[in-house]
Amino acid sequence: MNCKPISLITAMMVSLLPLLAVHAQDQTAATQLFTIHEDVVIPSRVVEYEKAAKNLADLMKQHTIAGMQYSAASGDDFTYIYISPVSNYAGLDAINAGFAELQDKIGKEAFDRNMNMFSGNYHSHRDYMVRLHPELSYKPEYGNQMNVGMDFRHWDFYHVYPGKEAQVAEIAKEWIELNKSMDIQQGYRLYMGDMGTDMPLVIVAHSAKNASDFYSNYEKNMKKMGYAGKKLMEKTMAITWKIERREGSMRPDLSYITQPVVTASDGN
Repeated sequence: MNCKPISLITAMMVSLLPLLAVHAQDQTAATQLFTIHEDVVIPSRVVEYEKAAKNLADLMKQHTIAGMQYSAASGDDFTYIYISPVSNYAGLDAINAGFAELQDKIGKEAFDRNMNMFSGNYHSHRDYMVRLHPELSYKPEYGNQMNVGMDFRHWDFYHVYPGKEAQVAEIAKEWIELNKSMDIQQGYRLYMGDMGTDMPLVIVAHSAKNASDFYSNYEKNMKKMGYAGKKLMEKTMAITWKIERREGSMRPDLSYITQPVVTASDGN
């Protein structure tokens, strides 16, 4: 992890889950913007990398760094991401300010020494942004709290054909209605890119106890949806030119959380 890449977002105004026409239609308080820092870790250096990441999280907690927080996750492909909620694009400054506050509290020499623990442990890194759309998600609060035994994550990345953005919201709402009509118990969260990724891009995040739990529920739910689910999946594929699937786990041990992120759909 590196505190410097955040400036890359500011410079590029990174577009993670696109500034799609879909979410441009309705930038309500219900959506939540996130900035994500991603490290692709060298497999043989995972132990050293996690030691550095745990050390950083512990320093943040020890010195009660204000104005920023992040949830960490690690993927099966040795990709580590750090997800920080921000109120708007200017919120990126708060992250830079958080690292600056830590440097002020422990001194530049100690700060550099601790950040240098990451050196040589990752192959590449990048920053991007995503926006959570609860109104296009189904039970978005499902399994979204850490330390509740639902840390497994399955992410589907839908690369949508340019010009099909408006259909994303329509199809997402059809999925919600189908899930409701079938009384599906498991939920999911839908994100759209904002800065730093290919566009248009839609990401759907699923929570589960483990991989077996996820696939068992997925198979059961698709069977329950039957022909209607098959046709809606075909409709989804018709506007999609590529799909990527990734899996991993949330990492409370590598996270720095000061307060839960609340969206309009959380019921709080």
